[in-house]
Amino acid sequence: MKLSPVIIYVTLMVVCHLATISSAASIDTNNFRGCFVNNYFAHEFNIFVSHLASSSLTPSKCVSACNTMGYYLASIESGQYCFCKSGQTIMSSGAPSNASCQVFTCSGDANYWCGSTSYRLVYYSIPPTQVCLSFHFTMI
Repeated sequence: MKLSPVIIYVTLMVVCHLATISSAASIDTNNFRGCFVNNYFAHEFNIFVSHLASSSLTPSKCVSACNTMGYYLASIESGQYCFCKSGQTIMSSGAPSNASCQVFTCSGDANYWCGSTSYRLVYYSIPPTQVCLSFHFTMI
């Protein structure tokens, strides 16, 4: 009895998560400042929130972390990075539209957008209404 050769085809499938495209995602508008160009050379948002796990990033977690550390602004980029800034002025130009920041969904909640590699979502971590000085004068 002669055996016939058996040919087995194996298909290798590699899955890469580069970007999650979701029409259901939205920008978290709570304390939202805007979508801005990510200017790497200006180092404008130079405080990286390293204690916040990038795999669970959401806008509210980034804002809360920056608030706890005493920074006025929080920014999210590439779906997984959170940065803070001490000043309120943003040197980078704004994006033509918020759609520029709608490339990556947040790693911690795909219901929200978390920027792109070229644009960052910026939030007030300390709302402008809380950033004020109070002076009291007493006449003697």
